[in-house]
Amino acid sequence: MRFELAAQAPISSTKLIDQLGYLGDSEIAKQLVEGTYKIPDEVDDATALILEEIGRIGVKLFDGEVTVTITPEEFQYFWKRVREGTASSYSSIHYDHYKAAAHSSKLSSFLAKKITLISRTGCPSERWSYGLTVILEKIAGIALVNKLRAILLMEADFNFHNKLIFGKRMLDQARSNEIIPAEQYSKKQSTAEDGSYDKILQADISRQMRRRMSITSADAANCYDRVHHAIIAIIFLCLGVWGGSITTMLRTIQLMKFYLRTGWGESIRSIR
Repeated sequence: MRFELAAQAPISSTKLIDQLGYLGDSEIAKQLVEGTYKIPDEVDDATALILEEIGRIGVKLFDGEVTVTITPEEFQYFWKRVREGTASSYSSIHYDHYKAAAHSSKLSSFLAKKITLISRTGCPSERWSYGLTVILEKIAGIALVNKLRAILLMEADFNFHNKLIFGKRMLDQARSNEIIPAEQYSKKQSTAEDGSYDKILQADISRQMRRRMSITSADAANCYDRVHHAIIAIIFLCLGVWGGSITTMLRTIQLMKFYLRTGWGESIRSIR
């Protein structure tokens, strides 16, 4: 039930969802991105506004496309800087394997071409769809279920693909076109203390100038389970992401098999 929360979105009860598809590879999805599709009346107001905004951004970035070609230099730059202490995924292919490969020009070229081919064709490795769930203690020594944090370890090269295509190239393009506000991006050498200081300073200025102000801390609990794949697919499309890259990421998640790691080892059976 946890993994079907996104199905509660209003768009799931409309005929449009069947026309869109879950990978954003339909003709209707293309029309939405180009801003030429007439949104049906059955779509609720909030969803209609999102679809209209997708069309507006799509028209603005129609000629801008996020490249999927990964160079050996990019591969080496990324893997030489990762932390060696990152836990292994289910396949036991550790970050150190890629960190070591980054010191070889031949291996770097081969692995960069492999991930480029996957991203272009939208055919991810079956290994990528094996997720390893680890449950950690938020507070040392307290193992109550509601005090634990579950993290999902995915394949190292799958993480690399997502961080490069979606976490860097797509966001860099959105930022350069002023689609995402600058304050949404983290700055180098900034800390959590800087954010707290800014909040206190803003409140002090508001008090001194006698201006009304409110600060709200909204924790979007479990929000990743409520992201509808059809909507996120066309959002990626309007931001210029290649269709194969979108299919690669979403298909991997949709076919994910979940294994569990505990102090007694890893589970043999998976949960889908």
